Amino acid sequence: MIFRSILISTVAVCALSACGSRDDGKDGTNISINAKDENGVVAINADGKTGKVDVNLPGFSANLNLPKVMLDHSNFDLDGVKLYPGSNVRGVAVMAGKGDKANVKISFESPADAAKVKDWFKSGFGEHEIKFSETPTGFSGKTADGDAFVMTLTPNGAAATSGTIDIDG
Repeated sequence: MIFRSILISTVAVCALSACGSRDDGKDGTNISINAKDENGVVAINADGKTGKVDVNLPGFSANLNLPKVMLDHSNFDLDGVKLYPGSNVRGVAVMAGKGDKANVKISFESPADAAKVKDWFKSGFGEHEIKFSETPTGFSGKTADGDAFVMTLTPNGAAATSGTIDIDG
């Protein structure tokens, strides 16, 4: 089950690299997928600085040089709530073991102060009926699937915010 999901994720990473690619000298999104199931270990790593993608699957491995891709606010949502407009996804890390559970960490940067970004998510969570609680640095809650999440927002200058979303499911 996990192996098939990871394989589909690999195809998605390659497709994203082709369609959202750029080579303008700026960093792209770092992507790391690591899983283990009855078929073996799967490791896929895409370096946002170089575009280098390492794929290691049971019985197959490849080192590819692809155009860098930068995921943005339109490429990610949490039960329908998109990232703040203009946000860039800096990193995606998926760690999965045997079974159907995985931990996902998304890191992002938003072009607004932390209070504005927090208000954006609070409004979106309410609109999409996501169960959440405010914390001093962001939110904690449950996705529609019952997976726990923690969002941390950190000021990054006067008009920018760095954030992470940790999903334990």
